[in-house]
Parts: sequence; structure tokens; C-alpha cells
Amino acid sequence: EMVLKPLRAGEMVTHCYALSKPMTDVNDKVKPYFIEARERGVQFDVGHGGGSFSFRIAKAAIEQGFVPDTVSTDMHRSSLLGTLATMPETMTKLMALGMDLADIVKRSTWDPAQAIGHPELGNLGQTATADIAVLNVTEGKFGLIDNGTGHRVFQSDKRIVCEMTIKNGQVVWDKNGLSLDDW
Repeated sequence: EMVLKPLRAGEMVTHCYALSKPMTDVNDKVKPYFIEARERGVQFDVGHGGGSFSFRIAKAAIEQGFVPDTVSTDMHRSSLLGTLATMPETMTKLMALGMDLADIVKRSTWDPAQAIGHPELGNLGQTATADIAVLNVTEGKFGLIDNGTGHRVFQSDKRIVCEMTIKNGQVVWDKNGLSLDDW
């Protein structure tokens, strides 16, 4: 509560679903001071890293309408190796918790660009830089790793996979050779 009180409209809190500073109480209700901060215009970011995403907190908050304003990672070696805290995996976790894919993409691209004052980013258009992630929603049986409550697994029937990344109009990642001629 003391951290949120001085924050003003436009300022951002990251790791919003972290167990270390839970936004929900023991009954899984979003604490009133988080709601008050949001009403003042404070923004909330996922910031999924090695110890900052609890399915229990995220699920309860999302079900109560407290979705993140922006979606990001705090990706580093232990978060990548321990919880696969990549953008596609973070987006997958939010989708598994009931958020709409189009909304997740917007909160991962356009909304962060607006939040940092760079409207030239996070969108596609004639004058926009060609920074593109080609994503594929795959179906199957997937275990999504929770790092906030004892490294438990959340089952999902969908997973977002990055097939290709284009930076400044150049292919820099091509998981399955989609941009290449057939051998």
C-alpha cells in the first residue's frame, strides 16, 4: 500500500502478479488500494520474470477484471530456463487465464509503446518500421510453469509459439524456415 500511494496517473507498477507483493488477499480478492491506484491512473504491467508471476494471483485478478495494462517480461537466464518467461509464453499464460488473444497482443505492442511515449512503435503501417512477430497458436497438451507458488504447473490446451521475427524488415528468427525456398 505504501508503494502505491505516492504513484500518479501514467506511472507504472511492474510484476503486478508477483507473490512477493500480492495484489490479492487471502480470499483471492483484489486489495482495495490496487483498485484505488488504478482509478488514479496508475498502470500495471506483468513483468514476468523468474519470481514474479503467480497463477493464483493472476487468475483471481483477471477474473475480477484487473487485467494488466501492459504485458512484458523480465527475461534473464534463470527466468528463461526456469519458467520460460518469454513473451510468447507470458502471452500464453494470460490466454490460458481467459484473456482474449487480440487484447493480449494489443497490451504487448501498442499499449506499451503508448505508455513509454513512442507511438511510432507497436503498430503496423506504411511509415512504421517493419518489426513483426509471426505467432502461431498451437493446440495440444501443455504445462505452463508457475514461479510464484512453488513452481506448480497450469495445464493449457493452447500455446503461442513465435514462428518468425522480422526486425527493420529483415528476418532475424525463422523457427521453421518459412521465409526460405524449399530445399
